Amino acid sequence: MIIFCYIVTLSKYLSWLLVILWAPTNFNHQIDKFYNELFKVMWNREDLYTNKKMVLYLTIPRKAKFTVCGLFTLEYPLFTSIIAASVTYLMILIQINE
Repeated sequence: MIIFCYIVTLSKYLSWLLVILWAPTNFNHQIDKFYNELFKVMWNREDLYTNKKMVLYLTIPRKAKFTVCGLFTLEYPLFTSIIAASVTYLMILIQINE
């Protein structure tokens, strides 16, 4: 019974964590999409790709990094690490319970 409660609670919190981790990942995809569109527009217009400020703006990579107090980043690898730790803890609970 304890293990079932643990699994239900864990699935609830992991689903919330997945929603929280989706936002920064989607934001970074939107940034990449913007730069791809900007590059396409610049490539087709001579006045833009000869403009040094625009070329400099496009060549500087810009990535948003969401962290928790600078300790770790909010990305999908965090989610897989938490799942791995939770499954390990669940296995320990099952072995102790038997």
